[in-house]
Amino acid sequence: MVHRTIPGLLASLWLVSCEEAPAPGRSEAVKEPVAVPVVADKAGTPSPESERLQGRHGERIQRLLAHREIGAAYAAGTLGDRLVTDGSLLVDARAPADTSQMRYFLLNGEVRPATDLAGLKAARGADGGAARALLLGGEDGPRPAIFDDIAAGIYTVCAIVGGAAQGRCATATVDATAASRVVVLAER
Repeated sequence: MVHRTIPGLLASLWLVSCEEAPAPGRSEAVKEPVAVPVVADKAGTPSPESERLQGRHGERIQRLLAHREIGAAYAAGTLGDRLVTDGSLLVDARAPADTSQMRYFLLNGEVRPATDLAGLKAARGADGGAARALLLGGEDGPRPAIFDDIAAGIYTVCAIVGGAAQGRCATATVDATAASRVVVLAER
């Protein structure tokens, strides 16, 4: 489906969202994926911006699926060296199974940030850089966080479970071993 105007795109998105809603009295949603429409220029060619956004959306979906797979392997005890191979860091806050939301923060170096949400958002790593943050919710709420592209070094990791007023933090020394790429945050 190609749209030549923004109003046409918005109208189609509205129609798609209405078609995807469950029928009155039914609680289950349609299981089929919805195709994302491509915005075209006047010649009918998809715009580079539209193609770029679709590519990023696909990358994010693939990363989410990979992170879910890593989380399942971690829970099953079959993770092996995958975190080392992928250059990732897994942070397990030991969230209860019914947790609907988790916030994770990663800071470079060993720092002592305030552990409330505002303090963690404002925290700076030893290099002066802002924290990398992840928000997991819904079915992903209780699963561990996975940070990608983590080089060897010292990091501070923090998590806020659900709507807790305070989070918990730990320092992690990441190296070439699989054990260093898993951080379990102890409960207070």
